[in-house]
Amino acid sequence: MRVGWSNRDALLAAGLFVASATYLGVAWPNSMVGQDEGEILYGAKRIFDGQVMYRDFFDQIGPIAPHVLALVYALFGASMETARASMSILHGTIAVLMYAIARQLGVRPMLAAVVALTHVALFQPALSFTSPHWLATVLTLVVFSFVLRGPVRRNWQALVAGALTGLVGLTQQPKGAATAFAVAIVLVRDVWVDRIAQRTRVSMISRRLGGFVLGILAVLVPILGLFVWLAGFDAVYDALVLTPLVAYRNFPFHSEGRWLIFTLSWPLLVELVRGLSPGLMLNVMPLVIVLGAVRVLRQVAQRRSPVERRPLFVAVVFSAFSIASVYYQPNAFHFAVVGPIWLSLFAELLERLVQRLEATLRVTWAAPVVAATLVILLTLEIRRAREQAWARAGVPVDTAFGRVHLRSQALVDELTELRSALQTAGAKDVLVYPTLPGLYLMTQTSNPTRFQILIPGYTTPEKFAEVQETLERERVPFVVRSFWFWQIEDPLLPYLNEHYQQVRLQRPPGSLPSLTLLRRKADQNGAPTR
Repeated sequence: MRVGWSNRDALLAAGLFVASATYLGVAWPNSMVGQDEGEILYGAKRIFDGQVMYRDFFDQIGPIAPHVLALVYALFGASMETARASMSILHGTIAVLMYAIARQLGVRPMLAAVVALTHVALFQPALSFTSPHWLATVLTLVVFSFVLRGPVRRNWQALVAGALTGLVGLTQQPKGAATAFAVAIVLVRDVWVDRIAQRTRVSMISRRLGGFVLGILAVLVPILGLFVWLAGFDAVYDALVLTPLVAYRNFPFHSEGRWLIFTLSWPLLVELVRGLSPGLMLNVMPLVIVLGAVRVLRQVAQRRSPVERRPLFVAVVFSAFSIASVYYQPNAFHFAVVGPIWLSLFAELLERLVQRLEATLRVTWAAPVVAATLVILLTLEIRRAREQAWARAGVPVDTAFGRVHLRSQALVDELTELRSALQTAGAKDVLVYPTLPGLYLMTQTSNPTRFQILIPGYTTPEKFAEVQETLERERVPFVVRSFWFWQIEDPLLPYLNEHYQQVRLQRPPGSLPSLTLLRRKADQNGAPTR
């Protein structure tokens, strides 16, 4: 049963927020992930500089996360420290929402707090960089908590649930669709239960669903309409629908993604168990959803009251659709960003097990012992995750975007040489491809094209052609090719070979280059390029 919110709950929630946000903001390295993180960081910077998403630059996610980060840039400055501080606050918020949901499921405060700490120990380290995934997780948890409060019996409640779900969809489309299905199922269930108990008309289902859809449209239509007006329908449709459903799904890195438990071999299992792999735990933990569904069916068979069954039912529905939202690439990284949702089932199950243990042994110390044991295990995992993060962090370097950790001194030297060459030439416009859009931030340069990444097999030939036209029209002085496993022919390479020449960067002896700097050749009439 749902429990009330006390002063102790407020203090515990505040403590979870402060502890989580402070730990991640202070004790975690700023190791920029060149592709995924660089794309969101630089996209937000382009918005901060006055560019329009989808028109001036391409991204296949919704507009909420980049614009929120751009607002943070405007308030506190565009830097790596600002971006990571915003993520620390998001993770602290996730811990508070996990605690609140566990309490709504009837979990006692000490166990709810311990379960919330699991996010810092297991989930955040799996995707420990600035990502729109985490904002989508926060918004989904808000919807989850709102629906979990009690049956949705009023139209305004359905409208609010729809508006919140619309925000999820404008952050990440798959999570928005999954959340919409989850809420719709709960709404139908609530009306159906009321119909049996109070002879409510069946037409009420259409009213609730209508209010829910209206709430979604009230958010989606004006915001997407604004971008369609600014960027054009084709640009918005390509970014939010066509690319995610075609190019992204067909790209081998994503299309070949598998759930580990379906491909697990005995030697690998032994190795993962021996090393207490968090990745293995993240791949096994979603099975709690199956256990939760079985428990719901058991409650039905036992003729428990609909009011008693509802919290577990809602948790199972949201947890199941959270897994569906990342099934386009089911792996530990994506499970981590939805883990806070289905961990609610662990919290509820843990409470029931402790209650049974207390009743069987007739003791009151079971919960403190279980909580203390879990805190010790989570503390050890937090410590291990932090040590591994710093071991991978490498060498700190001060850049135009703040202090960033690179994996090795060779990479620091290479970045320093690249930045020096660009500054000496007075270059402001540079194309970096196929990945590493974070280089624009670290070298204080700008991308003259619409595309943050240009990966053959993912980026269409038409987009490569558009980039080539921009290079020719703008006479872009420099191109930086980042290291990539070139399994597919690079459509841009013939043009670069004809119009650009390599600039030699000084590197330590024996180091492998990760960047290639190309400078545009002089025009045929001998005039220098800008």
